[in-house]
Amino acid sequence: MDMPEDSTLVADFRLTNYLYLAAFTLLYYDHFLTLGLEVNLIWRRSLGISSILFCLNRYFLPLGNIVVAYSLFSPSISPSSCKHLTLFHEILLGVSQLIVCINLSLRVYALYSQSRRILITLSCIFTALVVAVLVTNFYQRSIEPAQIGGCHTRNVGLVEATKTATFWEVVFVYDLVIFCLLLRRVMELRKDALRSVNYTRQVPTLVKLLIRDGTIYFMFMALMNLTNIFFLYFSDLRSALSGLASSISITMMSRLTLNLHETAEEGLYSTVSYSVSFDIVTPVSRSNADDSGISYEMT
Repeated sequence: MDMPEDSTLVADFRLTNYLYLAAFTLLYYDHFLTLGLEVNLIWRRSLGISSILFCLNRYFLPLGNIVVAYSLFSPSISPSSCKHLTLFHEILLGVSQLIVCINLSLRVYALYSQSRRILITLSCIFTALVVAVLVTNFYQRSIEPAQIGGCHTRNVGLVEATKTATFWEVVFVYDLVIFCLLLRRVMELRKDALRSVNYTRQVPTLVKLLIRDGTIYFMFMALMNLTNIFFLYFSDLRSALSGLASSISITMMSRLTLNLHETAEEGLYSTVSYSVSFDIVTPVSRSNADDSGISYEMT
């Protein structure tokens, strides 16, 4: 390796480290920023599916990032150790995104009043995502570790980068499916409200929150994932944005869950069942008013 190439690699690896450092900072800073909410809304209540999913989303990546930070910033790591650490990092990112997808899927499933058709559709797409994760992490082992401080890889060709990009493309498509289902539900609720007497039917607060936060999540993650995919195909810093994309996804998912817990008396998937109905206000007396509408259960 000549000196110009050596200098270029050092500069690229340093920039990669900076981007990962930004990802770590964002993840841990928001964690401590919302720790009070977590204690009040999660730890002081009985453990349920909602709490378990929250904890997996909240702590899996931050704990794994301790190993990732060591691999990136350690001055001397053997090539064999670097290969194992690189595999660990890829699996960490993959499983983290799977946890996020499970959270998103269950929210949409609840939003559609536990529709079987929605569950089957999301399960099929989710299975495709799992296959993509397995293919990505177990069939791209030809990368070459660089001997310039930290665990970095050089000479990552387009074929290897394409395998990694495929995973993030599947994640983007899945987010797009979730967002389309949210938009469809918005249209259904809007039509239902327009048919109501005097247009007074209101969408439940929890449903509004799911739609709002889901839209914000998709907008941020679509931009982040598309940028990450662009880097994988066209930039010398192939996977530099993968850590940042994953950290933003985990952070926003945690925020969405905490917002739901703040709005609802119990978690989204708590063992207590709630029914949120629409009140139709008519000119007749209140005693004759009929409560009807969709049922939104959190079980």
